[in-house]
Amino acid sequence: MSTTKPLSRQYLLAPGVKIKSATITNQAAGYFSLTEGGAHVNTVEATGGSNTTAPTAVTFYVYNTEPYSTAHVEIEYYHDIPHPKSTELKTASFTITFKLSGTTYWEQQGSTILPTSGNSGTLPIVPPTGNTGAGPETLNKQMVYLLDVSTTGNMLFRGNSPLAGHDQPIDFTTLHNYMKEQYEFQAKGVTTYKPFPNIGEYVLCEVALLSEASETYEIASSIGSYGSQSTQEAIQKQIKAGTNVKEIIDNNLPNSTTSYPADPLTTPTAIKDGSIYAHMYLWQVQPGEDNYDLAHAQQLYKMVNTQQNFKVPYTEVTLPVMYYIHCCNGHDRTGIISSIYMIEKSNKAFPTENSGGDLTYQYIRGTTLNILTANQNGPQLYTNCTYYNGPNKGKNAPNKSRCFLIHAADNPNFVYRKTVEDAYNTIKGNNTASAKTINSDAEQGSAATAVYVMDDPSVVPPTS
Repeated sequence: MSTTKPLSRQYLLAPGVKIKSATITNQAAGYFSLTEGGAHVNTVEATGGSNTTAPTAVTFYVYNTEPYSTAHVEIEYYHDIPHPKSTELKTASFTITFKLSGTTYWEQQGSTILPTSGNSGTLPIVPPTGNTGAGPETLNKQMVYLLDVSTTGNMLFRGNSPLAGHDQPIDFTTLHNYMKEQYEFQAKGVTTYKPFPNIGEYVLCEVALLSEASETYEIASSIGSYGSQSTQEAIQKQIKAGTNVKEIIDNNLPNSTTSYPADPLTTPTAIKDGSIYAHMYLWQVQPGEDNYDLAHAQQLYKMVNTQQNFKVPYTEVTLPVMYYIHCCNGHDRTGIISSIYMIEKSNKAFPTENSGGDLTYQYIRGTTLNILTANQNGPQLYTNCTYYNGPNKGKNAPNKSRCFLIHAADNPNFVYRKTVEDAYNTIKGNNTASAKTINSDAEQGSAATAVYVMDDPSVVPPTS
């Protein structure tokens, strides 16, 4: 049993007028408390609000062994209807990440109920404006991006959490459609184009870059998406009850080399209209633990570029694998692994190339996304980008966006970016004196500076 002393921070749940109630439910291995060092609780609720009065604010403490912890926020709020003039009660929800160290106290994505982040412990909950906030744990079509296609036929996609919603299982048909549509878009016009395989013609491999300590329910919800219908229902029932949720992970994904189900062909996953061959891995990527992250990215490169022994039962037909890597938002941890993957791929093709320019190219490749709509723009997402290379160098990039690795005030050592730099220098055998760094022009831009993406040809390779 771990004896690590948990980190903690005090927060104030302070809903505004027109909020009837606001409830925060812990989704991590840690816990809440209403008093410092007090009894553990899983939910904090502020109640008593009306159309003219704010609910009573509630002070609470968040504890976890990791410097961040996730929770689900749900509110009831009063919505004014002009014609005829009346008021209706509505609900909205989103996911929040509590930051238990640094200057940023909390962050969230995709909601107007809170700002994107806060530098104090006060949570000023307000009624949503337009977007009710599905939370980063809901599959976002725009975050799905094709990173690589191997000559083996395997493909590598990146994205955010594939869950269908808060504590909801994966909708594999929707994920399939998003991957297919993105492949069709990125492969458009390629002479060696091959149609994207149908469900049943490939194996889906989810690689979850999540933390068991702070994203317990999200991991468990993914696990509850696989296997027979009865197996899925049993796990989902356990998650809903909040009973021994961590055991779901420990029993099914005890380490990074074990997949669940162990054999996706003999244990196909039930979906609405049949079944899909699918399984998942849990790789608990930790920025700053360079050897650990490098090993995972190199293992991913090996998996994508090796013909896997998945044969259709009772035949000799070998199925390709569609790899889907993600963290919660699809930003930082996914960006680290994507960037190191690109470094490893480049190194296999050009082993003598060793420069800051080469490192910068791969970093930009690993943090480039499909074009995002304006409402997806945030502190790390940029839609107004410029090509860094190629015949269109310096021109606007209409079909691509950029997702930077976080390096805000609570990350003064740029640990996410440095993890990528350290991986490059390890792969290239550079010592302290010869170490390469990412060029400053590849960093997060502003209104006055360009934000770069790569002007690459399609990732679809020539026929092998």
